[in-house]
Amino acid sequence: MESGRTGGLRQDRAEGPGPERKTDAMQLPKRKSVVVNRRIQYQLLIYNWIYFLIIALSLIVGLFLPLAVRLSGAGLGWVQQGNLERNVLFLHGHLWPVVLLVFLLLSVHSLFISNKIVGPLRKFCSALNAFLGGSRWNPPSLRNDDLLSGDLKELSKLLNRVQDHWDQIRTEHDELHRRVRDTVAFAENNRLPEGLKANLLRLGQQSARMKRVFDRGGEGSP
Repeated sequence: MESGRTGGLRQDRAEGPGPERKTDAMQLPKRKSVVVNRRIQYQLLIYNWIYFLIIALSLIVGLFLPLAVRLSGAGLGWVQQGNLERNVLFLHGHLWPVVLLVFLLLSVHSLFISNKIVGPLRKFCSALNAFLGGSRWNPPSLRNDDLLSGDLKELSKLLNRVQDHWDQIRTEHDELHRRVRDTVAFAENNRLPEGLKANLLRLGQQSARMKRVFDRGGEGSP
């Protein structure tokens, strides 16, 4: 873990954090599959199917129920009954292909839209989990046409500032730990008042513990 953070810190000092992050942000990833998270995207697809089914049933009831009521009524002549039957057959022949086509188009459209939501969220969560696991924050590259891309980019900027503050704290603590270590070594090799020497030794132990926490990525106390 120490090599990962210190190596990344040295790279930032040599190249600077700005250009590296800008390069990541300019990358345009190509998603190989429309379905990147089956559980979420299929759930959204099922919801869309339910909405479509409700609309289709309402349309079918509105079209066929009046015709069925008129056909079942008494007092219709042969000509009127034949005209109604032809209307029913016409609707049966032309409505169902249109309904099926719209159903397929809405299904494909739903997968593409959910891909623009789930795809960037998945990449952002993956980068965030790596950051919480001790790696440096590496902003995920997002497409401009992705939904929620603006919000995720703002969160990335916030985490960039967190990483910058972490690097600054780490640098300052490394310098502080070096000075404390030199002071403790001086106290051990020279005669000092016992109270002062004990306080310096405790300060050195606390600084060493804090350095181990930093080296472990802040995952916990030693």
